[in-house]
Amino acid sequence: MAQIRKYANLNLPDLDNAPDVYETPELTEDASTLQDSTVRSPSPSQDGNASDDNSAVDRRRFNPTSARSHFRPARVDANNVDFSDRISHHKTSYRTSHRRRRGSNGQYGDLSDDEEEESKDRKLARLRREVAELKDQFDEEQMQKQEQSKNAELPESDPHADINRLAALLDKSYIERHNLSQGASEHFTATLQKYATYHHHPSTQHTSTPTRIPLRAPPAAPPQQQEYLLAQAADFDTRLAALEATLGLNSITMPDLGTNPPVFSVIQSLEQLDSQLSTIASTTPSTLDAHSRKVRELISDAEKLDAIRKTNELSAAASAASAGKSTAAGAGAGAGRRGSVADEEDKAEDEDPERVAKINALYGALDTIDRVSPTLPLVLERLRSLRLIHASAMTAGATLDAVEKRQVEQEAEIKGWRATLDKIEGRLGEGEKVTEGNIKTVEGWVGDIEKRIAKFS
Repeated sequence: MAQIRKYANLNLPDLDNAPDVYETPELTEDASTLQDSTVRSPSPSQDGNASDDNSAVDRRRFNPTSARSHFRPARVDANNVDFSDRISHHKTSYRTSHRRRRGSNGQYGDLSDDEEEESKDRKLARLRREVAELKDQFDEEQMQKQEQSKNAELPESDPHADINRLAALLDKSYIERHNLSQGASEHFTATLQKYATYHHHPSTQHTSTPTRIPLRAPPAAPPQQQEYLLAQAADFDTRLAALEATLGLNSITMPDLGTNPPVFSVIQSLEQLDSQLSTIASTTPSTLDAHSRKVRELISDAEKLDAIRKTNELSAAASAASAGKSTAAGAGAGAGRRGSVADEEDKAEDEDPERVAKINALYGALDTIDRVSPTLPLVLERLRSLRLIHASAMTAGATLDAVEKRQVEQEAEIKGWRATLDKIEGRLGEGEKVTEGNIKTVEGWVGDIEKRIAKFS
C-alpha cells in the first residue's frame, strides 16, 4: 500500500492498481485440480482426435535402462591418449571393442577381432595406424635412451628397420588395394633397383672376319615423343612461313640459291637502305644546292687539272723530239737554247710529279666525296658539339668545387639563421610573459580604482 501511495500521483501506465483476482475452474465430476504424479500416455481416442500437425510427434517415453544397456557392452582402451588441443601434440588413436549377447544365455563376447565384422580396408587402415603409432613410440623410446646413455651399444637387430619395412609393405598393399599410382621418384627407384643386380659379361668369342649385320629399323618413338616432335616441326614450319611472308617470297618466287647466291645479307642491305633514306630525309634544298655547287666546282677543277696534265705531256714530248734533232752547229746560240730548254724540262719535271699526285688523289676521292657529302654537315655538327663538351668538361671540376663550397656556405648561413630564430623565439616568450604580468598588474590597479570610485559613489 505504501508503494501505491508513493506513485499515486505519477499516473504511470505500467502500474496496475486493480486488485489481484485468482480464478479456479468449476468443480466437476470428471475434472480434478490435483496434479498427476505420472504422465499419462495418450489414449487411442485422443490419437484419433489429434490434428495432422501433431501426427509426426513421437510420444514414446525415454527408457534410461535400455539406453544404458546400449552402451554397456562397449569397451574403450584409451591408455596414454591425450585428448587436448595442443599444437605440438600428435594425434593418436584409441581402440574400442563391442560385446554382443550370444544366444539366449545372456553371455557377452568380444567381437573386435571378428573378420566378418571388420572389412579388409578397415583392417588395413587400422594396421597402418597402429604401425605409425608403434613407430612414434619407438622413436620416443630411442630418444630417451640416447639422452640417458649416449655411448650405449646398438642392438644387433634394429627394430626401427623392421618397423619401416612393415610400414612399406602396408603402404604397398594399400596402394594396390585402392589402385593408386606411385610418383615418378618411386618408379625411378624401382627401376634402379631392378637393374642394380645386372652384370654385363662380354663375350669371349671373337671372329676373325667381321660378319655383316642386317640393318634394322630404328625403334618406334613413344607417342608422347612423337607428339613433341610433330609440335616442334609444326612450329618451325609456321616460323618459316612467317619469314617468307615478311620477305614477300613463296615457293614460286623463291630464288635459286645454288646458281645465284646472294652477295649481301638481307639485314645488311636493309641497314644500308635505311641509312641512305635517313640521309635523304634529313637533307634540305639549301644543303642540296650547296653540295651540288661544290660538286660542280670539283668537276671543273678536275677537268682543268686533266687539261694541264695533257698539255704538260705534249710539251714534254715536243721538247724531247727537238732535243734529239739538234746539232753541234751554232755552239753559242745552241748552247743558250739548250740551256733554256733544259731549264724548262727541269722545271716541268719538278712540278709534274706533285701535280700528277694531287690530281690522281683528287680524282680518286671523287666517289668518296660524293658518298660522304650528304652526311658531312651532321658529322661537322657532332664534332662541334663534342668540342664544346670537351671544353666544358675541363671546367666541370671547378664548377663542382664551387657548388660544394656554396652549399657549405649555405649550411652555415642556415645554422646562423636557426640560432637567431631560437633567440628571437626566446625573447618573444619572455616578452609575452612580461606583457601578461603587466596586464595582471594593470587589472589590479583598475580593480582598486573601481572599488574606490564605488565607495565615493
